[in-house]
Amino acid sequence: MPIFEWIMNYSGKTKEELIEELEAANERYFAIYNQSPIAIELYGAVGNLLQVNESCLKLFGIKNIDEIKGFSLFADPNISPEHKVQLEAGLGVHYQGAFNFDLVREHKLYATSCVGIIWLDVLITPLKARVSDSGYLVQIQDITEQKYFEDSLRKTEVEYRDFYLNAPIGLYRTTPEGKIILANQAVATMLGCKSIEELEGRMLESDNFGPSYSREFFVEEISRNGEVKDLEALWVCIDGSILNVEENARVIRDSGGNVLYYDGSVEDITDRKATEEALSLTLKRAEASDRLKTAFLNNISHEVRTPLNGILGFVELIEDPGLTPDDRDLYKDILHISAHRLLDTINSYMDISLLVSGNMMVKKAGFNLSTLLTQGYEDFLKEASSKGIVIKMNLPDNSTALTLNSDPELIRKVYYHLLSNAVKFTEFGTINIDCRIDGNKVEITVEDSGIGIREDNCERIFDTFLQADLSNTRKHEGSGLGLAIAKGIIELLGGKIWVKSTLGYGSAFGFSVPGLQLPEKVINKPSSGHVQNIDEELVILIAEDDPINIYLLESMLSKTKAIVWHVENGQLAVNFCKSHPEVGVVLMDLKMPVMDGFEATRLIKAFRKDLPVIAVTAYAMPGDMELAFEAGCIDYIAKPFSAATLQEKLKKYCSL
Repeated sequence: MPIFEWIMNYSGKTKEELIEELEAANERYFAIYNQSPIAIELYGAVGNLLQVNESCLKLFGIKNIDEIKGFSLFADPNISPEHKVQLEAGLGVHYQGAFNFDLVREHKLYATSCVGIIWLDVLITPLKARVSDSGYLVQIQDITEQKYFEDSLRKTEVEYRDFYLNAPIGLYRTTPEGKIILANQAVATMLGCKSIEELEGRMLESDNFGPSYSREFFVEEISRNGEVKDLEALWVCIDGSILNVEENARVIRDSGGNVLYYDGSVEDITDRKATEEALSLTLKRAEASDRLKTAFLNNISHEVRTPLNGILGFVELIEDPGLTPDDRDLYKDILHISAHRLLDTINSYMDISLLVSGNMMVKKAGFNLSTLLTQGYEDFLKEASSKGIVIKMNLPDNSTALTLNSDPELIRKVYYHLLSNAVKFTEFGTINIDCRIDGNKVEITVEDSGIGIREDNCERIFDTFLQADLSNTRKHEGSGLGLAIAKGIIELLGGKIWVKSTLGYGSAFGFSVPGLQLPEKVINKPSSGHVQNIDEELVILIAEDDPINIYLLESMLSKTKAIVWHVENGQLAVNFCKSHPEVGVVLMDLKMPVMDGFEATRLIKAFRKDLPVIAVTAYAMPGDMELAFEAGCIDYIAKPFSAATLQEKLKKYCSL
């Protein structure tokens, strides 16, 4: 029985009804085939193209099927030879690959509007029906966009992994128990490992390295907050060294809320911590320095106001007409002591200012060191004896022939500072002055049996704004700048200064300075000029603009035979000397209105070369003396000065 008749009998439908149903089903299946988003190609048994759907035409840029009639599956250059062998053997083929439209054009397979390369997912299924109906069903999907995203994702994964592995800060992943799952090179380097592989699988706490905090603390923190932020800790490296680190971590859970692992970052902050500690120490030192400067400024005020109070107070008391001679003499002594104390204080402030600003000048010359040391010994002998202190001096055997090439005034300043301190801080006992020669260096030590210095203050005592005692209850007066000045001067001269001391048992301060083989050029003073006959009355011209200083000089010279004149500026001094050839000596202030003393001296010496001009000025900075000599002055007196000093200078060049 024919199959069609069997179906009619089985279904109870007429032939026409069945034909109608078949035609409807055929239309339905063709619509599905033609409208499928998947490109479909149907080939015959020998690979000849029979049918394609609309998606296929669109995918390959073909207008209609007539343009590809006769196209052979086995002629497609985009199918590899291996796949063609499989198809000829009746096997299916599934592959993903690039489809190159340039090859289509090159082989003139068909006309297409597409260019370039697309990526396809191709499934070729052999159809095994009757021999006459066998062939190949080809299903094709465009996966170009998918391929792009896969490539982008793969590239992103590579970049992310590269970033992760080579990040400058440490990145890690651990199990909740602390086992390292992942780590980058920065973590390995921090902990002293040569490679990342050395870390993976290790336990942070049980394998001889890891953080200083307990695992329980870390778990408690991260469980409570879900993260750990800016946790500073010490990490112990494999070699036992310690790192300061800052750690951040967060917990990663599964969908059920169970902890899978901890992801974290760690940064080596050892250098930062060291910098912070250094800054903190610097801040503390700055604060301490500020406190010291405040105390120091208070001390300056004290050291200026105290002697000034003595001067002003006793000047007022000494005017009392009922004052006894003994009280008057006592008040005079106090006035002298206060004035010298004030002068010492001002000199110290000037010296430290010059040292700090780098303006202190050094004038090196050859001088007899023995004379300088002996003079200091004699100058302090009386004061020391009044306190019951014995001063001893030990000089080398050849000391009288010993010449040091350095700045004698600066050496004297340092030497006198040390002697003054020794006498000041010693209540009883001895002071030993020792001098010895070490090659081309001279070492001078002043050792006392005084109060001594605490060991932690021995180095700091030379600092500019530091004294061993700046308190309001300190026992000894003074600006506290002496040792800072001494240190600055000695270093300026290319030497060294030191102290050895025991609190309560005394101190030994010493310094060494090199002696030059050849002294530096010494400014030649002008010739001493004419020394007048003893019987002649000396005419002295005072060039000074300050009335008090004029009166002081005239008073100091009132008991001499001298005839004293005065003018108020340099120009008048020049004019007076021109019109009064009898002038025998000029006492020249260097700072005056109209014309200063330097210019006036130069003009006077131009027409009176033999006239002695002595600079008498408050200019007391190093270098002022040299400038005065260069202008033509024969000598130099720095204010303030005594009548004895003035008369001593005048006697060198004139007779009084």
